[in-house]
Amino acid sequence: MEFKRISIAVVVHLIMIFNINAQSSTDQLLDATLNKMEKLFNENNMVGIVDFYTDDAQMFEPGGRIVKGSEDLKKYWKTLEGIGVSWDLDLLEVQESTNFVYSVIESRLAYKHGGQEVMSKTRALLIWERTKDGYKIKKDFFQMIK
Repeated sequence: MEFKRISIAVVVHLIMIFNINAQSSTDQLLDATLNKMEKLFNENNMVGIVDFYTDDAQMFEPGGRIVKGSEDLKKYWKTLEGIGVSWDLDLLEVQESTNFVYSVIESRLAYKHGGQEVMSKTRALLIWERTKDGYKIKKDFFQMIK
């Protein structure tokens, strides 16, 4: 009986270790992806950001507007060409399922408007799809924060 309890405890411990390692490697991959997106924004390569979305991705904006698919996402990001100042993304939480990864991020995006620098702060729920090219954003739900 004592051996059985120890065996179960060892198995549970090993499962916890492997889950923590798997999650931390996913965290690292998503964090690296967010860093690449920041870099593209800071280099004023707005259209390059769209490569981190699936072809059928959807962005759900505050107020109910939905940006659907690569072409509309390109139009969305192109509106920031030449006016983007900086973008800082923080990965707050990651949860995994069989086919998708869910993350919560915080974004601080600075841009120029009417000669002034404006800071847009948002929090987003991103649903990432595993693809042959790595993780890509399938759904992007964001809201403004103070």
